Amino acid sequence: GNLKFDMSPEPALVALGHVWQMSLTRDVVLAAVTREGEEAMLLAAWQQQSEPRPLLLIVPRHPQRFDEVSSISQSRRTRARLPDPNDKVHLGDTMGEMAYYLGLADVAVIGGGFGAFGGQNLIEACAAGVPVIVMVSITSSGTAATASRVRPSGMRRLAASAKAANPSWRSWE
Repeated sequence: GNLKFDMSPEPALVALGHVWQMSLTRDVVLAAVTREGEEAMLLAAWQQQSEPRPLLLIVPRHPQRFDEVSSISQSRRTRARLPDPNDKVHLGDTMGEMAYYLGLADVAVIGGGFGAFGGQNLIEACAAGVPVIVMVSITSSGTAATASRVRPSGMRRLAASAKAANPSWRSWE
């Protein structure tokens, strides 16, 4: 089994995320645990959204990539606790706050599957009650098995590409 099934996101952080979400006037798409190159694909798909676009919140998997990814964001959590209402992309550049980011998300696009990385784990997002989008190409046996367990709940959708994820994140609104 997977021990993550026995864990739940930190309730205080999820609640704090909900408070932040309520202060926004638009939806939030969380691009969680993204890997190198995935942010550009997701940003291109996000830019095809009609206005008003949701806030794109990107949380890279590895902290050494925070500065690199900051080049496509207008704000980042370590410098502006909350994004400006006009920000289009906000960078989640803190460690240990995934439950917070999940608490403010309307939908989470789980990284790792848009490249050749096999996909990241979606259990934490589902445990927080956030609908998830994962790539069809997830190859990690653990990730694929988890995704198949989540499918009956209606909390998971598959996308063949970042562009295909675009209409999926709108359909949960």
